[in-house]
Amino acid sequence: AYRCQVYDERTIGCQITEGKHGRIHRDTYFERGQSMKVVVVCGQDPLLYMLSASPLPKGVSEYDFAGGIRGEAIEVVKGPYTGFPIPADAEIAVEGETVPGQAKPEGPFGEWVGYYSDDVVPRPYIDVKTVLYRDNPILTCAPQHKPVDETGLLKGIAGAAEIWKALEACGLPDILGVWNHEGGPATRFTAIQIRQRYPGHARNVLHVAANCTAGAYNGKWTVVVDDDIDCSDIDQVLWAMSTRFDPITDIDIVQKAWSSGRDPMFLPGNFNNRILIDACMPYDRKLKGKFPTVVDVSPEMRTKLRAKFAKFLASS
Repeated sequence: AYRCQVYDERTIGCQITEGKHGRIHRDTYFERGQSMKVVVVCGQDPLLYMLSASPLPKGVSEYDFAGGIRGEAIEVVKGPYTGFPIPADAEIAVEGETVPGQAKPEGPFGEWVGYYSDDVVPRPYIDVKTVLYRDNPILTCAPQHKPVDETGLLKGIAGAAEIWKALEACGLPDILGVWNHEGGPATRFTAIQIRQRYPGHARNVLHVAANCTAGAYNGKWTVVVDDDIDCSDIDQVLWAMSTRFDPITDIDIVQKAWSSGRDPMFLPGNFNNRILIDACMPYDRKLKGKFPTVVDVSPEMRTKLRAKFAKFLASS
């Protein structure tokens, strides 16, 4: 959603996807004919990096969220040019401003979906004003490449939590798990585990998960599975899709959803289409006990077998 291209020692490109909070802020300033101050931080606490890539709701501070997870406040310093709070232990921080009407060709870039984006267009850039740095800085990074990588994993974990939160905020009962599979990456393959409570429960969950803020951006696959399927286990999810899903009756398509040029299959206007899959047992058949019984080993038997053959399993 955000990327910076270094042009020279005084100029940095700044691509921000439509709909992201930073883009909304910048558009608001530009609509008023005003410049916007910016800080670009390089080399920071991994927790802050994860949250910077997370679809947190509007009005929620990443610093506050990080402090809550860590159990103590995040130490910051005041930027000498912007006045913004900057992580005190950051390796490098670049302050500057972006001015309405000023643009340079930006792109292409190797993106988090695993492809180079081909959207080379004029975009606003940052005029660098100050550079704050630590001597001999350590440049932590998460290179973008074909999955699986750190970016897809971290975006996926935080995105799953926000999708779960959105589902519960809509009053949907018995959400047992949400997971964004790393191979997606990020939120492009979302699996949700539920305990079915009423006809249409799975469809309700599918549409909320695919269209809430956390799940909407650049999504592609949303799958709902029953409570006996671990949604974080891709093998179990694929088994449910292969045995409980009918391609005529258990599929919905969402057209013209929120996307961007990061998606190699994006449509003109930065839209994409996506697929919603109900991989739950048909509710009426499950309720009446008419769906075939699963062949499985009990947890107790698994424990006994692991204990009995521990030395063989450990060496395999």
